Amino acid sequence: MNAQCVFLSFVTIALFSQIVTEEVNTGNDAAVETPATNTPTFITKPTNITVNGGETVTLPCQVKDLSPFLVVWRREKDKFILYAGDFKITRDSRFRIEGTALVIDSVQDDDASDYTCQVGTTPPIEITHKLIVTSPPHVTTIPVNGMVLVDSGNTINLTCVPSGVPTPSIAWTKREGSLPEGVKATGISLLIRNASRSDAGIYECEASNNVGVGQTQTFRVQVSHKPEIEVPVSRKHGNINSNVELICHVFAEPSAVVYWRKDRSNAVIIPSAKYKLKRNGTTFSLVIEIESIDDFDNYSCFANNSKGEASESIELTGIPATVEITSEKNTESETTYKLTWKTISYYRINRYIIQYKNILEEWTQLEVKPTDQKGPIYEEVFIINDLNPGEFVVSVRAENDHGWSPENDEFRFTVGSTISAGNCWTIFNHNLLLMTVTVSIYRYLHD
Repeated sequence: MNAQCVFLSFVTIALFSQIVTEEVNTGNDAAVETPATNTPTFITKPTNITVNGGETVTLPCQVKDLSPFLVVWRREKDKFILYAGDFKITRDSRFRIEGTALVIDSVQDDDASDYTCQVGTTPPIEITHKLIVTSPPHVTTIPVNGMVLVDSGNTINLTCVPSGVPTPSIAWTKREGSLPEGVKATGISLLIRNASRSDAGIYECEASNNVGVGQTQTFRVQVSHKPEIEVPVSRKHGNINSNVELICHVFAEPSAVVYWRKDRSNAVIIPSAKYKLKRNGTTFSLVIEIESIDDFDNYSCFANNSKGEASESIELTGIPATVEITSEKNTESETTYKLTWKTISYYRINRYIIQYKNILEEWTQLEVKPTDQKGPIYEEVFIINDLNPGEFVVSVRAENDHGWSPENDEFRFTVGSTISAGNCWTIFNHNLLLMTVTVSIYRYLHD
């Protein structure tokens, strides 16, 4: 028997009971049905009612001039009759009637629905409430295990499907870093196009809807790519009868096979008393015992995996390091400049070459003998004389028995009170503006 049939049966019983009661009270030998003359109206207005799961909710249904009519409660999502008057049809013990109101204890997510309160007039009248049951956020990840592996250049696609009432919002973050520039940080999907090594890492999506505690899910993203090599320095200075360490940082997915070659022989270097190979995470080292001048050469760090190969070279040399000029950029002297510099050399410096010039003149070159120092750090001072006020550029190179240091970047300095060409134009424009304003004021006062 379906719900509607049960409802009709109870309504029949209710009407019969009402007739019998009236017959007894009036003393009549036969039941006489007296038609209702009143017209019920609703005092309660339809509304949306929001409740948290587990709480108790009351759905009101106040009716004016109800008697002798019945109130029927119906759940709309399955058209199920819950109550007809005081007669309970549902077997769910959480539902009960208080007067004409429907009460639901320990509300569950499945209770969310429209509920209709109907009065059995002809035709029936009714109002409908919408019951909204809130629930805390929950997230399902795609892929479910949160593990993502993509090839370099492809698109990373992470998806978090939220559930909960109200519908949760999703926010994305990257642990120990930030999202790539231009990538949208909200929405159910996170898309990173043209993936590179820097995009690998742990990503998190957080769902929140202000109900309970937000839920976070984690993705671990790996980006497959050919090896990438970084060297801290491209030139290393050494000395015979000493050890030197050459370093390269290798990044690869999957892991790479790393080896070293000496350019002059092009042979793969095998660990020995002369060569020691070390590894610490992504850092690979070649320690060389320098025995002779033949050890000064280019050494290459190679790495290969299934995605490709890469290499970077480091020069091992005995020449001095690039000279670093440490002077002040300005001097108040009108004719002299104190030039200071330093370099590193494991062999005695034989001489320095200083080149300088006013920016509008030709180069002047000086050869300077080094002071007596043990090294390997050499620091020098030299006074350049017979200068005129102006802006100058200077460079310094050092020589030892193995050759000349690399050229350094030109260093600029100023002697005396000098106005650069750019500053000169600024002052000219300022003075021109001041003169124009002065003339305008004069004409205004004398017109």
